[in-house]
Amino acid sequence: MPSDRAVLSVVVPLPAPGLTDVAVRYGGTEVRLPTAFTVALPEPNAPDEATDGPATP
Repeated sequence: MPSDRAVLSVVVPLPAPGLTDVAVRYGGTEVRLPTAFTVALPEPNAPDEATDGPATP
């Protein structure tokens, strides 16, 4: 089923917070974007919004 949305998956082999470079390949073309993605690690004991919902004040 065709879609008009692009999906970007990010794999971070060694998660460390901070900026990281991104390389996007499509066919035989590659584009590199320096410091284009920010890795953010959750705080310990923070709720997981994907499974627990947003934190309540």
